[in-house]
Amino acid sequence: MEGKDMIEQRYKVAEVAQMLRESKEHIYRGLHRGWFVGAYKIGGGRTSDWRIPESAIEAYLERCQR
Repeated sequence: MEGKDMIEQRYKVAEVAQMLRESKEHIYRGLHRGWFVGAYKIGGGRTSDWRIPESAIEAYLERCQR
């Protein structure tokens, strides 16, 4: 991502699962274990949707490549 003034893209769980070629369950597991720093839930309920910032996905991929 370039520049601090740009708005960072955020993705849904299904989108991240497709990008990473993983199951949605794997992504949910990662969210609960803190793998995607900066991810957050929309709404306050138990079934609320998650949003995962692009920077969190990039950081996760970087950690996986080590």
